Amino acid sequence: MSWHSTVNVLSEQEVAKMAEVKSESPAMHHELKALAPPQGAAMELGSAQYHSLRQAIFTAGQPFVTPGCRIVDLNCGKGEFLEPFIEKNEDLCRFIMVDPSVGNIQSCMERFHMRMHLGFVRPAALDLSKGFPDVSSRLTLCIGGLDPLPLERRAEILGSVRKHLEKGGAFIMVEELRNESDCASWLGSLKAAGFDGIERIWSSGNICAWVATK
Repeated sequence: MSWHSTVNVLSEQEVAKMAEVKSESPAMHHELKALAPPQGAAMELGSAQYHSLRQAIFTAGQPFVTPGCRIVDLNCGKGEFLEPFIEKNEDLCRFIMVDPSVGNIQSCMERFHMRMHLGFVRPAALDLSKGFPDVSSRLTLCIGGLDPLPLERRAEILGSVRKHLEKGGAFIMVEELRNESDCASWLGSLKAAGFDGIERIWSSGNICAWVATK
């Protein structure tokens, strides 16, 4: 199965057209909003926690980056958490950005327009409840993208993440903990998927980030 058969890689014209449909369809807007990651204070642009989390993700992920590798963001939002990797490695790596929200994809296309033109960045519309990007990666990020999914689908996604990681690669996951048992549950899910070297790299309030290696 190819990358193009797994996700919808959009042109600027296609994104603009889909954005118009979205604005005319309250039901679609509600559905996409429901799939968006939980936006606690730690994930809000401009907050002290946001900058700390962004730096922690970059610090943990950058050592795994190698020349010519792919970096995948499974719930890219507007590209805030992937941006430091792009700025540091854009002439060495390729970046795959996926998100269920057409509005977010459109924002990423505007934000990284020149890098898209040069072939460094590829945004795509993808709902993780229905698909997974069939590309190998050295580093994969998922910021708040798994919590909205059913438990069985979360396990499938984590298994796919590990399967598509290169040996020695890493997965960085950020999620909101809804109760005291959630941390142990996420750790158990990562272990069940076969990840090694699982480490919590950041936490603030009920938001936690982990890095797991293959």
